[in-house]
Amino acid sequence: MSFLRHIKACNNADLTGFARFVIADQKVGWITPDFAAKLAESGDVFVAKNDAVVLNDALSTPEDRTAAVRTVVERLAAAGDLPPPHGEDFAVRSRWGAPPLMLVDRRAAAGFGVMAFGIHVNGHVGDPGGPSAMLWVGRRAAGRRTEPGKLDNLVGGGQPAGLSLAENLLKEGQEEAGLPDDLTRRARPAGAIAYCRRIAHGLRRDVLFVYDLNLPPDFTPRNSDGEVSEFLRLPVAEVARTIRDTDAFKVNVNLVIIDFLIRHGHVPPDDPEYMDLVAGLRRWPLP
Repeated sequence: MSFLRHIKACNNADLTGFARFVIADQKVGWITPDFAAKLAESGDVFVAKNDAVVLNDALSTPEDRTAAVRTVVERLAAAGDLPPPHGEDFAVRSRWGAPPLMLVDRRAAAGFGVMAFGIHVNGHVGDPGGPSAMLWVGRRAAGRRTEPGKLDNLVGGGQPAGLSLAENLLKEGQEEAGLPDDLTRRARPAGAIAYCRRIAHGLRRDVLFVYDLNLPPDFTPRNSDGEVSEFLRLPVAEVARTIRDTDAFKVNVNLVIIDFLIRHGHVPPDDPEYMDLVAGLRRWPLP
């Protein structure tokens, strides 16, 4: 088995036949032919132009676009063409740092193939590069819609509209692992990973901001939102073997932890996969 297969699994997209999604002359997403046809039936909200699906230019403000698209999304979800709404909005942008062009329910983001952002925290105990390093991992609750029962990072979640990364980090830390704010603020930014993955309802073009958090030896995480059934503190070497040899972890979490293993020397540069791993973790989602 290998680490590289997980990166390939998260970068399985073939965009043959996809249409670009355009808002205000900015290319923000990629849409499957079937979904493009569904949008063409949605009145005058979307317009087909030259192998692209264009949001009607008459919708000139983010608020107008959000309201019009929300109506279409709710109808398509009711018809089974999109997953049921999550009730949390993501900002649609042409790139990170650009002003939001509109908001869309997070479960509809893949349908439009727009970039989605999130945060993930590697909670480690001790020197992360040392032989006795440990990682806290969570097991996803059996009732989760996505990958129930799989192993997960200590903290991970999407980046909702209206919150800064720092604010979201505090929120997710409290909800998912019972982290007090003063402890969460010690988390160190460690870069970002990106991938482009084809799923049933479209395209996951995700950028995950990664943090490392050195936890006290006597700290035990506690979940408060029902999304985690248990936490396990495991040797980093055991986590590495589990990722290399099994599919026990949530598919994108494999990438977050592979990045941790590389940064802290647990995958050495003389590993035959090393360069492919380093390059594969940052395949920035398509323009």
